[in-house]
Amino acid sequence: MFRLIGIFVVIGVLYVGYGAIQSWYAGDSTPQEAVTEVRKRVGETLVGDKSETVVGPGASKGSPSSTQQSTHSQGKPLDTDEMLRQMMKK
Repeated sequence: MFRLIGIFVVIGVLYVGYGAIQSWYAGDSTPQEAVTEVRKRVGETLVGDKSETVVGPGASKGSPSSTQQSTHSQGKPLDTDEMLRQMMKK
């Protein structure tokens, strides 16, 4: 059962990151850039639409999450690594 889940995860990552893998294969990006792009795309796919507001126990109803606030204040979107670092600080 775990092997089947692992196969689905690998297929999903390859599907979502196909463009980045293809750019690495074509020589347009380095392997590190390709891995970073795949991780970013998978993270964005898992998180979903960033325009939705997240309501949790610490957030008031209808207010954007702190991650979205920091994204808008900096003027650039956060990549997956930065998002995880901010989550671990809290």
